[in-house]
Amino acid sequence: MDVTLYSSRYLLLFVFVSTIAAYTFLRLVGLREKHPNTSSVMLDWVRKYKYFLGASFLLNAGAAIYAFLQLNDAQQMIIASMGTIALFYGIPCIPYKGKLRPLRQIPFLKVFLVSLTWTMITCVSIYAVSFPILVRPQFLLLSVMTFIFIFALTLVFDIRDYEFDKEIEIQTIAHKYGIEKTKSIAHYLLVLYCFIGFIFYIYLPISTFYPNFFRSYNLPVYVGFLVGGLGSIFIIKKLSLKSPESAYTFQLDGIIILQSVFILLIYLMNYT
Repeated sequence: MDVTLYSSRYLLLFVFVSTIAAYTFLRLVGLREKHPNTSSVMLDWVRKYKYFLGASFLLNAGAAIYAFLQLNDAQQMIIASMGTIALFYGIPCIPYKGKLRPLRQIPFLKVFLVSLTWTMITCVSIYAVSFPILVRPQFLLLSVMTFIFIFALTLVFDIRDYEFDKEIEIQTIAHKYGIEKTKSIAHYLLVLYCFIGFIFYIYLPISTFYPNFFRSYNLPVYVGFLVGGLGSIFIIKKLSLKSPESAYTFQLDGIIILQSVFILLIYLMNYT
């Protein structure tokens, strides 16, 4: 089997199970952070199924370790570095205002850490099969594009956590600039994301191999990216402080999953 294909399959498995493990871990940690009387659809669900979620975390963490061991040294180095950030993202480790806090409670840091971690694991590590990475302009462009997309969506999650962050006196971009301006920043970033995607998937391929462009996967993949970008804009437009947890967890996170599945199917049809 081709080494690159072998590594990519295990990287896909790692991203899938480690994401479930990380989100489950952060939900359980977040449940302990929040006031016991705080109630929402998600928090109530986490309280009800916390033992099931604990078992799910252990199972997926075990699968993530197995997949991690199948990757090459470069990928393992990137993932280990980002995994360390993810670990301390939820565990108190940084002294701030007289107490130890997790990285996500340091002012303005959360959106950058989340965006960097997702970009490195889901984008840069794909090209780490053979070093050096990010030397080709298209790799750098795709990494920037990924960072912008995740950054825009993470900004919006600060709106969801607005009251909780205010309660623990953590300054975020949503607190500094307000809800509507934060949504506007996210909209502009998503438009930029769609524009860079056009350059990456449409303009550059047409300019370099026009005769073969319409027989390639570039156009349908860009449609997937466009659906993710424009769909996120419409979802964000409707969000407010009164929006339910499900609007963030199922709609915003859901559109990332929908986009990923769509693009994965296109790649599978072209490479299998």
